[in-house]
Amino acid sequence: MIGPFFNDEFGDTYISLYAITGQGFAYPELKTFAKTARDILLQVPGVAKVDLLGTQDERIFIEVSSAALAERGLSALDIQAALGGQNAMDPAGRIETGERSFRIDVEGGLRSVEDIRELRLRAGQQTLRVGNIAEVRRGLEDPPSAKMHYQGREAVLLGTTMAPGANVTEVGAAVE
Repeated sequence: MIGPFFNDEFGDTYISLYAITGQGFAYPELKTFAKTARDILLQVPGVAKVDLLGTQDERIFIEVSSAALAERGLSALDIQAALGGQNAMDPAGRIETGERSFRIDVEGGLRSVEDIRELRLRAGQQTLRVGNIAEVRRGLEDPPSAKMHYQGREAVLLGTTMAPGANVTEVGAAVE
């Protein structure tokens, strides 16, 4: 299937679609700008909703050669287990009061690419940093699930939905 795909559930119809592009801007910068534009459009009287269309999620990629793993007696599952163990959220306890009960959780600590590079792996008798055996980088999902283009450039689309009972001509002019 080829997009764009419109979310017109529950009778929502876009009264306008704007393509955000920018020569020399990377996709994450376009997405940030589109989010700011969405926040501004949501303040326009008569606008019910503004959807970002064609957005791509960011991912963290860990690339390691089979040879580097074999040299150290590791597998990709070992790295996966280390990531899962570090990012797990385990209950640490519960506080009971007369009115409420609170659950206390201990959160995992992986929040950035650097945190993953610094993650330690146990390989036999030695401990290794993931960053010593793998390339860890942030990037866009590959392949993209909903990539949009406008006039040959990558784009993020803003779809504006009108509030019930509003006048499409007035809202359209205000959005413009």
